[in-house]
Amino acid sequence: MEKGAAPTKEAPKETVERAVPKENESIDPNSLLAFKKMYIYPVEDNVEGALKAPIEAAYREVFERNKRFEMTTNKDDADSALKFTVTKKTSGLDIAIEMTLMKTGEVFSNDQTTIPAIALEDEIRTKTKDLLKTTLKHIPFYGSVSGRDGTQVTLDIGSANGLKKGDIVQISRIGIIKRHPLLKTILDVEVVPIGSVELTTVEETIAFGTVYKEFEGEAIKRLHKVTSIEARKIEEKTDVVKKTNGVRIHDEAGGKETSKIGLVGLGVFVGGFSSSTSTGNGTQNFSGAAFNPGARLNGEIWFTKNWFADLNLGYSAMSIRQYDDSVAQPDNIQGVNSTTTSFGFNAGYRFLPDGNVFGPQLNIKLGYYHFKWDTSVLQEALMGPKSYGGLNLGFSGSLPLTTYDQGLTLGLNFLLFPSLTEDGYLTGSPGSGSVTVIGFNLGGYYFLNRDIAIRASIIFEIYSADFGDSTSKASTSQKEYGLLPSLVYYF
Repeated sequence: MEKGAAPTKEAPKETVERAVPKENESIDPNSLLAFKKMYIYPVEDNVEGALKAPIEAAYREVFERNKRFEMTTNKDDADSALKFTVTKKTSGLDIAIEMTLMKTGEVFSNDQTTIPAIALEDEIRTKTKDLLKTTLKHIPFYGSVSGRDGTQVTLDIGSANGLKKGDIVQISRIGIIKRHPLLKTILDVEVVPIGSVELTTVEETIAFGTVYKEFEGEAIKRLHKVTSIEARKIEEKTDVVKKTNGVRIHDEAGGKETSKIGLVGLGVFVGGFSSSTSTGNGTQNFSGAAFNPGARLNGEIWFTKNWFADLNLGYSAMSIRQYDDSVAQPDNIQGVNSTTTSFGFNAGYRFLPDGNVFGPQLNIKLGYYHFKWDTSVLQEALMGPKSYGGLNLGFSGSLPLTTYDQGLTLGLNFLLFPSLTEDGYLTGSPGSGSVTVIGFNLGGYYFLNRDIAIRASIIFEIYSADFGDSTSKASTSQKEYGLLPSLVYYF
């Protein structure tokens, strides 16, 4: 749930408001616009039911993930209903969704889209899901008050909808409902703020709280609506520290708010290292690989919830030796002790679609990165220390799954204007060839509590260079790959 007001329906300029029909005058508008129990009519299409399956799969998937709504098979129990219509034409496939109010039969919204007539079932299902999400966004609130006893208030939404203990949520009532002067359709709904509730207990689909504020002449009642999160009042100290949208804010006695938050993570690298080098246009080829355990440390400082800087350190150790690929080598030859070290720092910007640093995000960063393979010089094995460095450009993102407590991560880094230096043994002049450094990671995370999370990522990094010209080519390549489980602390 985003901070801010819930969406409202916009009325076309050419229409005007009309009075509520007499038969609807006695219906409480908060009861009329409940949207809790949803009935779905059988899918209608013009091809004898051939297109029902992907439509039904689409709405089942949406409502299985969205715990806000309760599906019912009895129309008499429903607050609202959805009607799916699919019309196949030579020019395309029209998909329409109509949402109606069961108490009055009025049309609340009508959305449609057109896709190619030859679309496969997967595309039909995907487009229907997108259209249904658009339909549900027309509802001008996030949930409702399901009960009140004194100052105690119960809401019909919970953690599955983004609520947390300590949230202060705005409560509103339905005001004016604007209707089309001729058609039996609703054009716009006015919501009137009446107060707020501070949440004390939050479960997956229900939340409990106490009345935090009520405006003069108003009272929070059953069926009133949750329209926004006003604040997240997680912790208060003498210097007034609050947590808002996942970022800790320091209120400097009425001064400008600045963020003071970051993270530090330590992980164990369990993986391998490989190296290969060739000279003489490929006439000599040496390669080797080894188990390469180590550790990686990373940290971030968040200047704001969008701007950040990070620092990354890595170390691993192994026993490795490069062998001539054209000659069989005995297994008892002792390897050479080697280490790898990495260092990087970046400044970046974080795109936050829902304004929360623990929600979906896309990061872009720019900085410096250096990687070194420190090993003995074995000229007969085309083996020697190597250092790569350059301007790092990185992209990363995370996507929560159902809640902010768990999700997926993805990252891609590569060096702009990379360089390679070799100590003791040179395969060629780096200036006469090209150097490539690229890294990729894919993983997930799980929050144990508000401050500690577990992360695990699959890491794959490539360091390579080509030297010389068409008459005398040489190349070298090193790779690090493995699993990186880590513990992350948010401060």
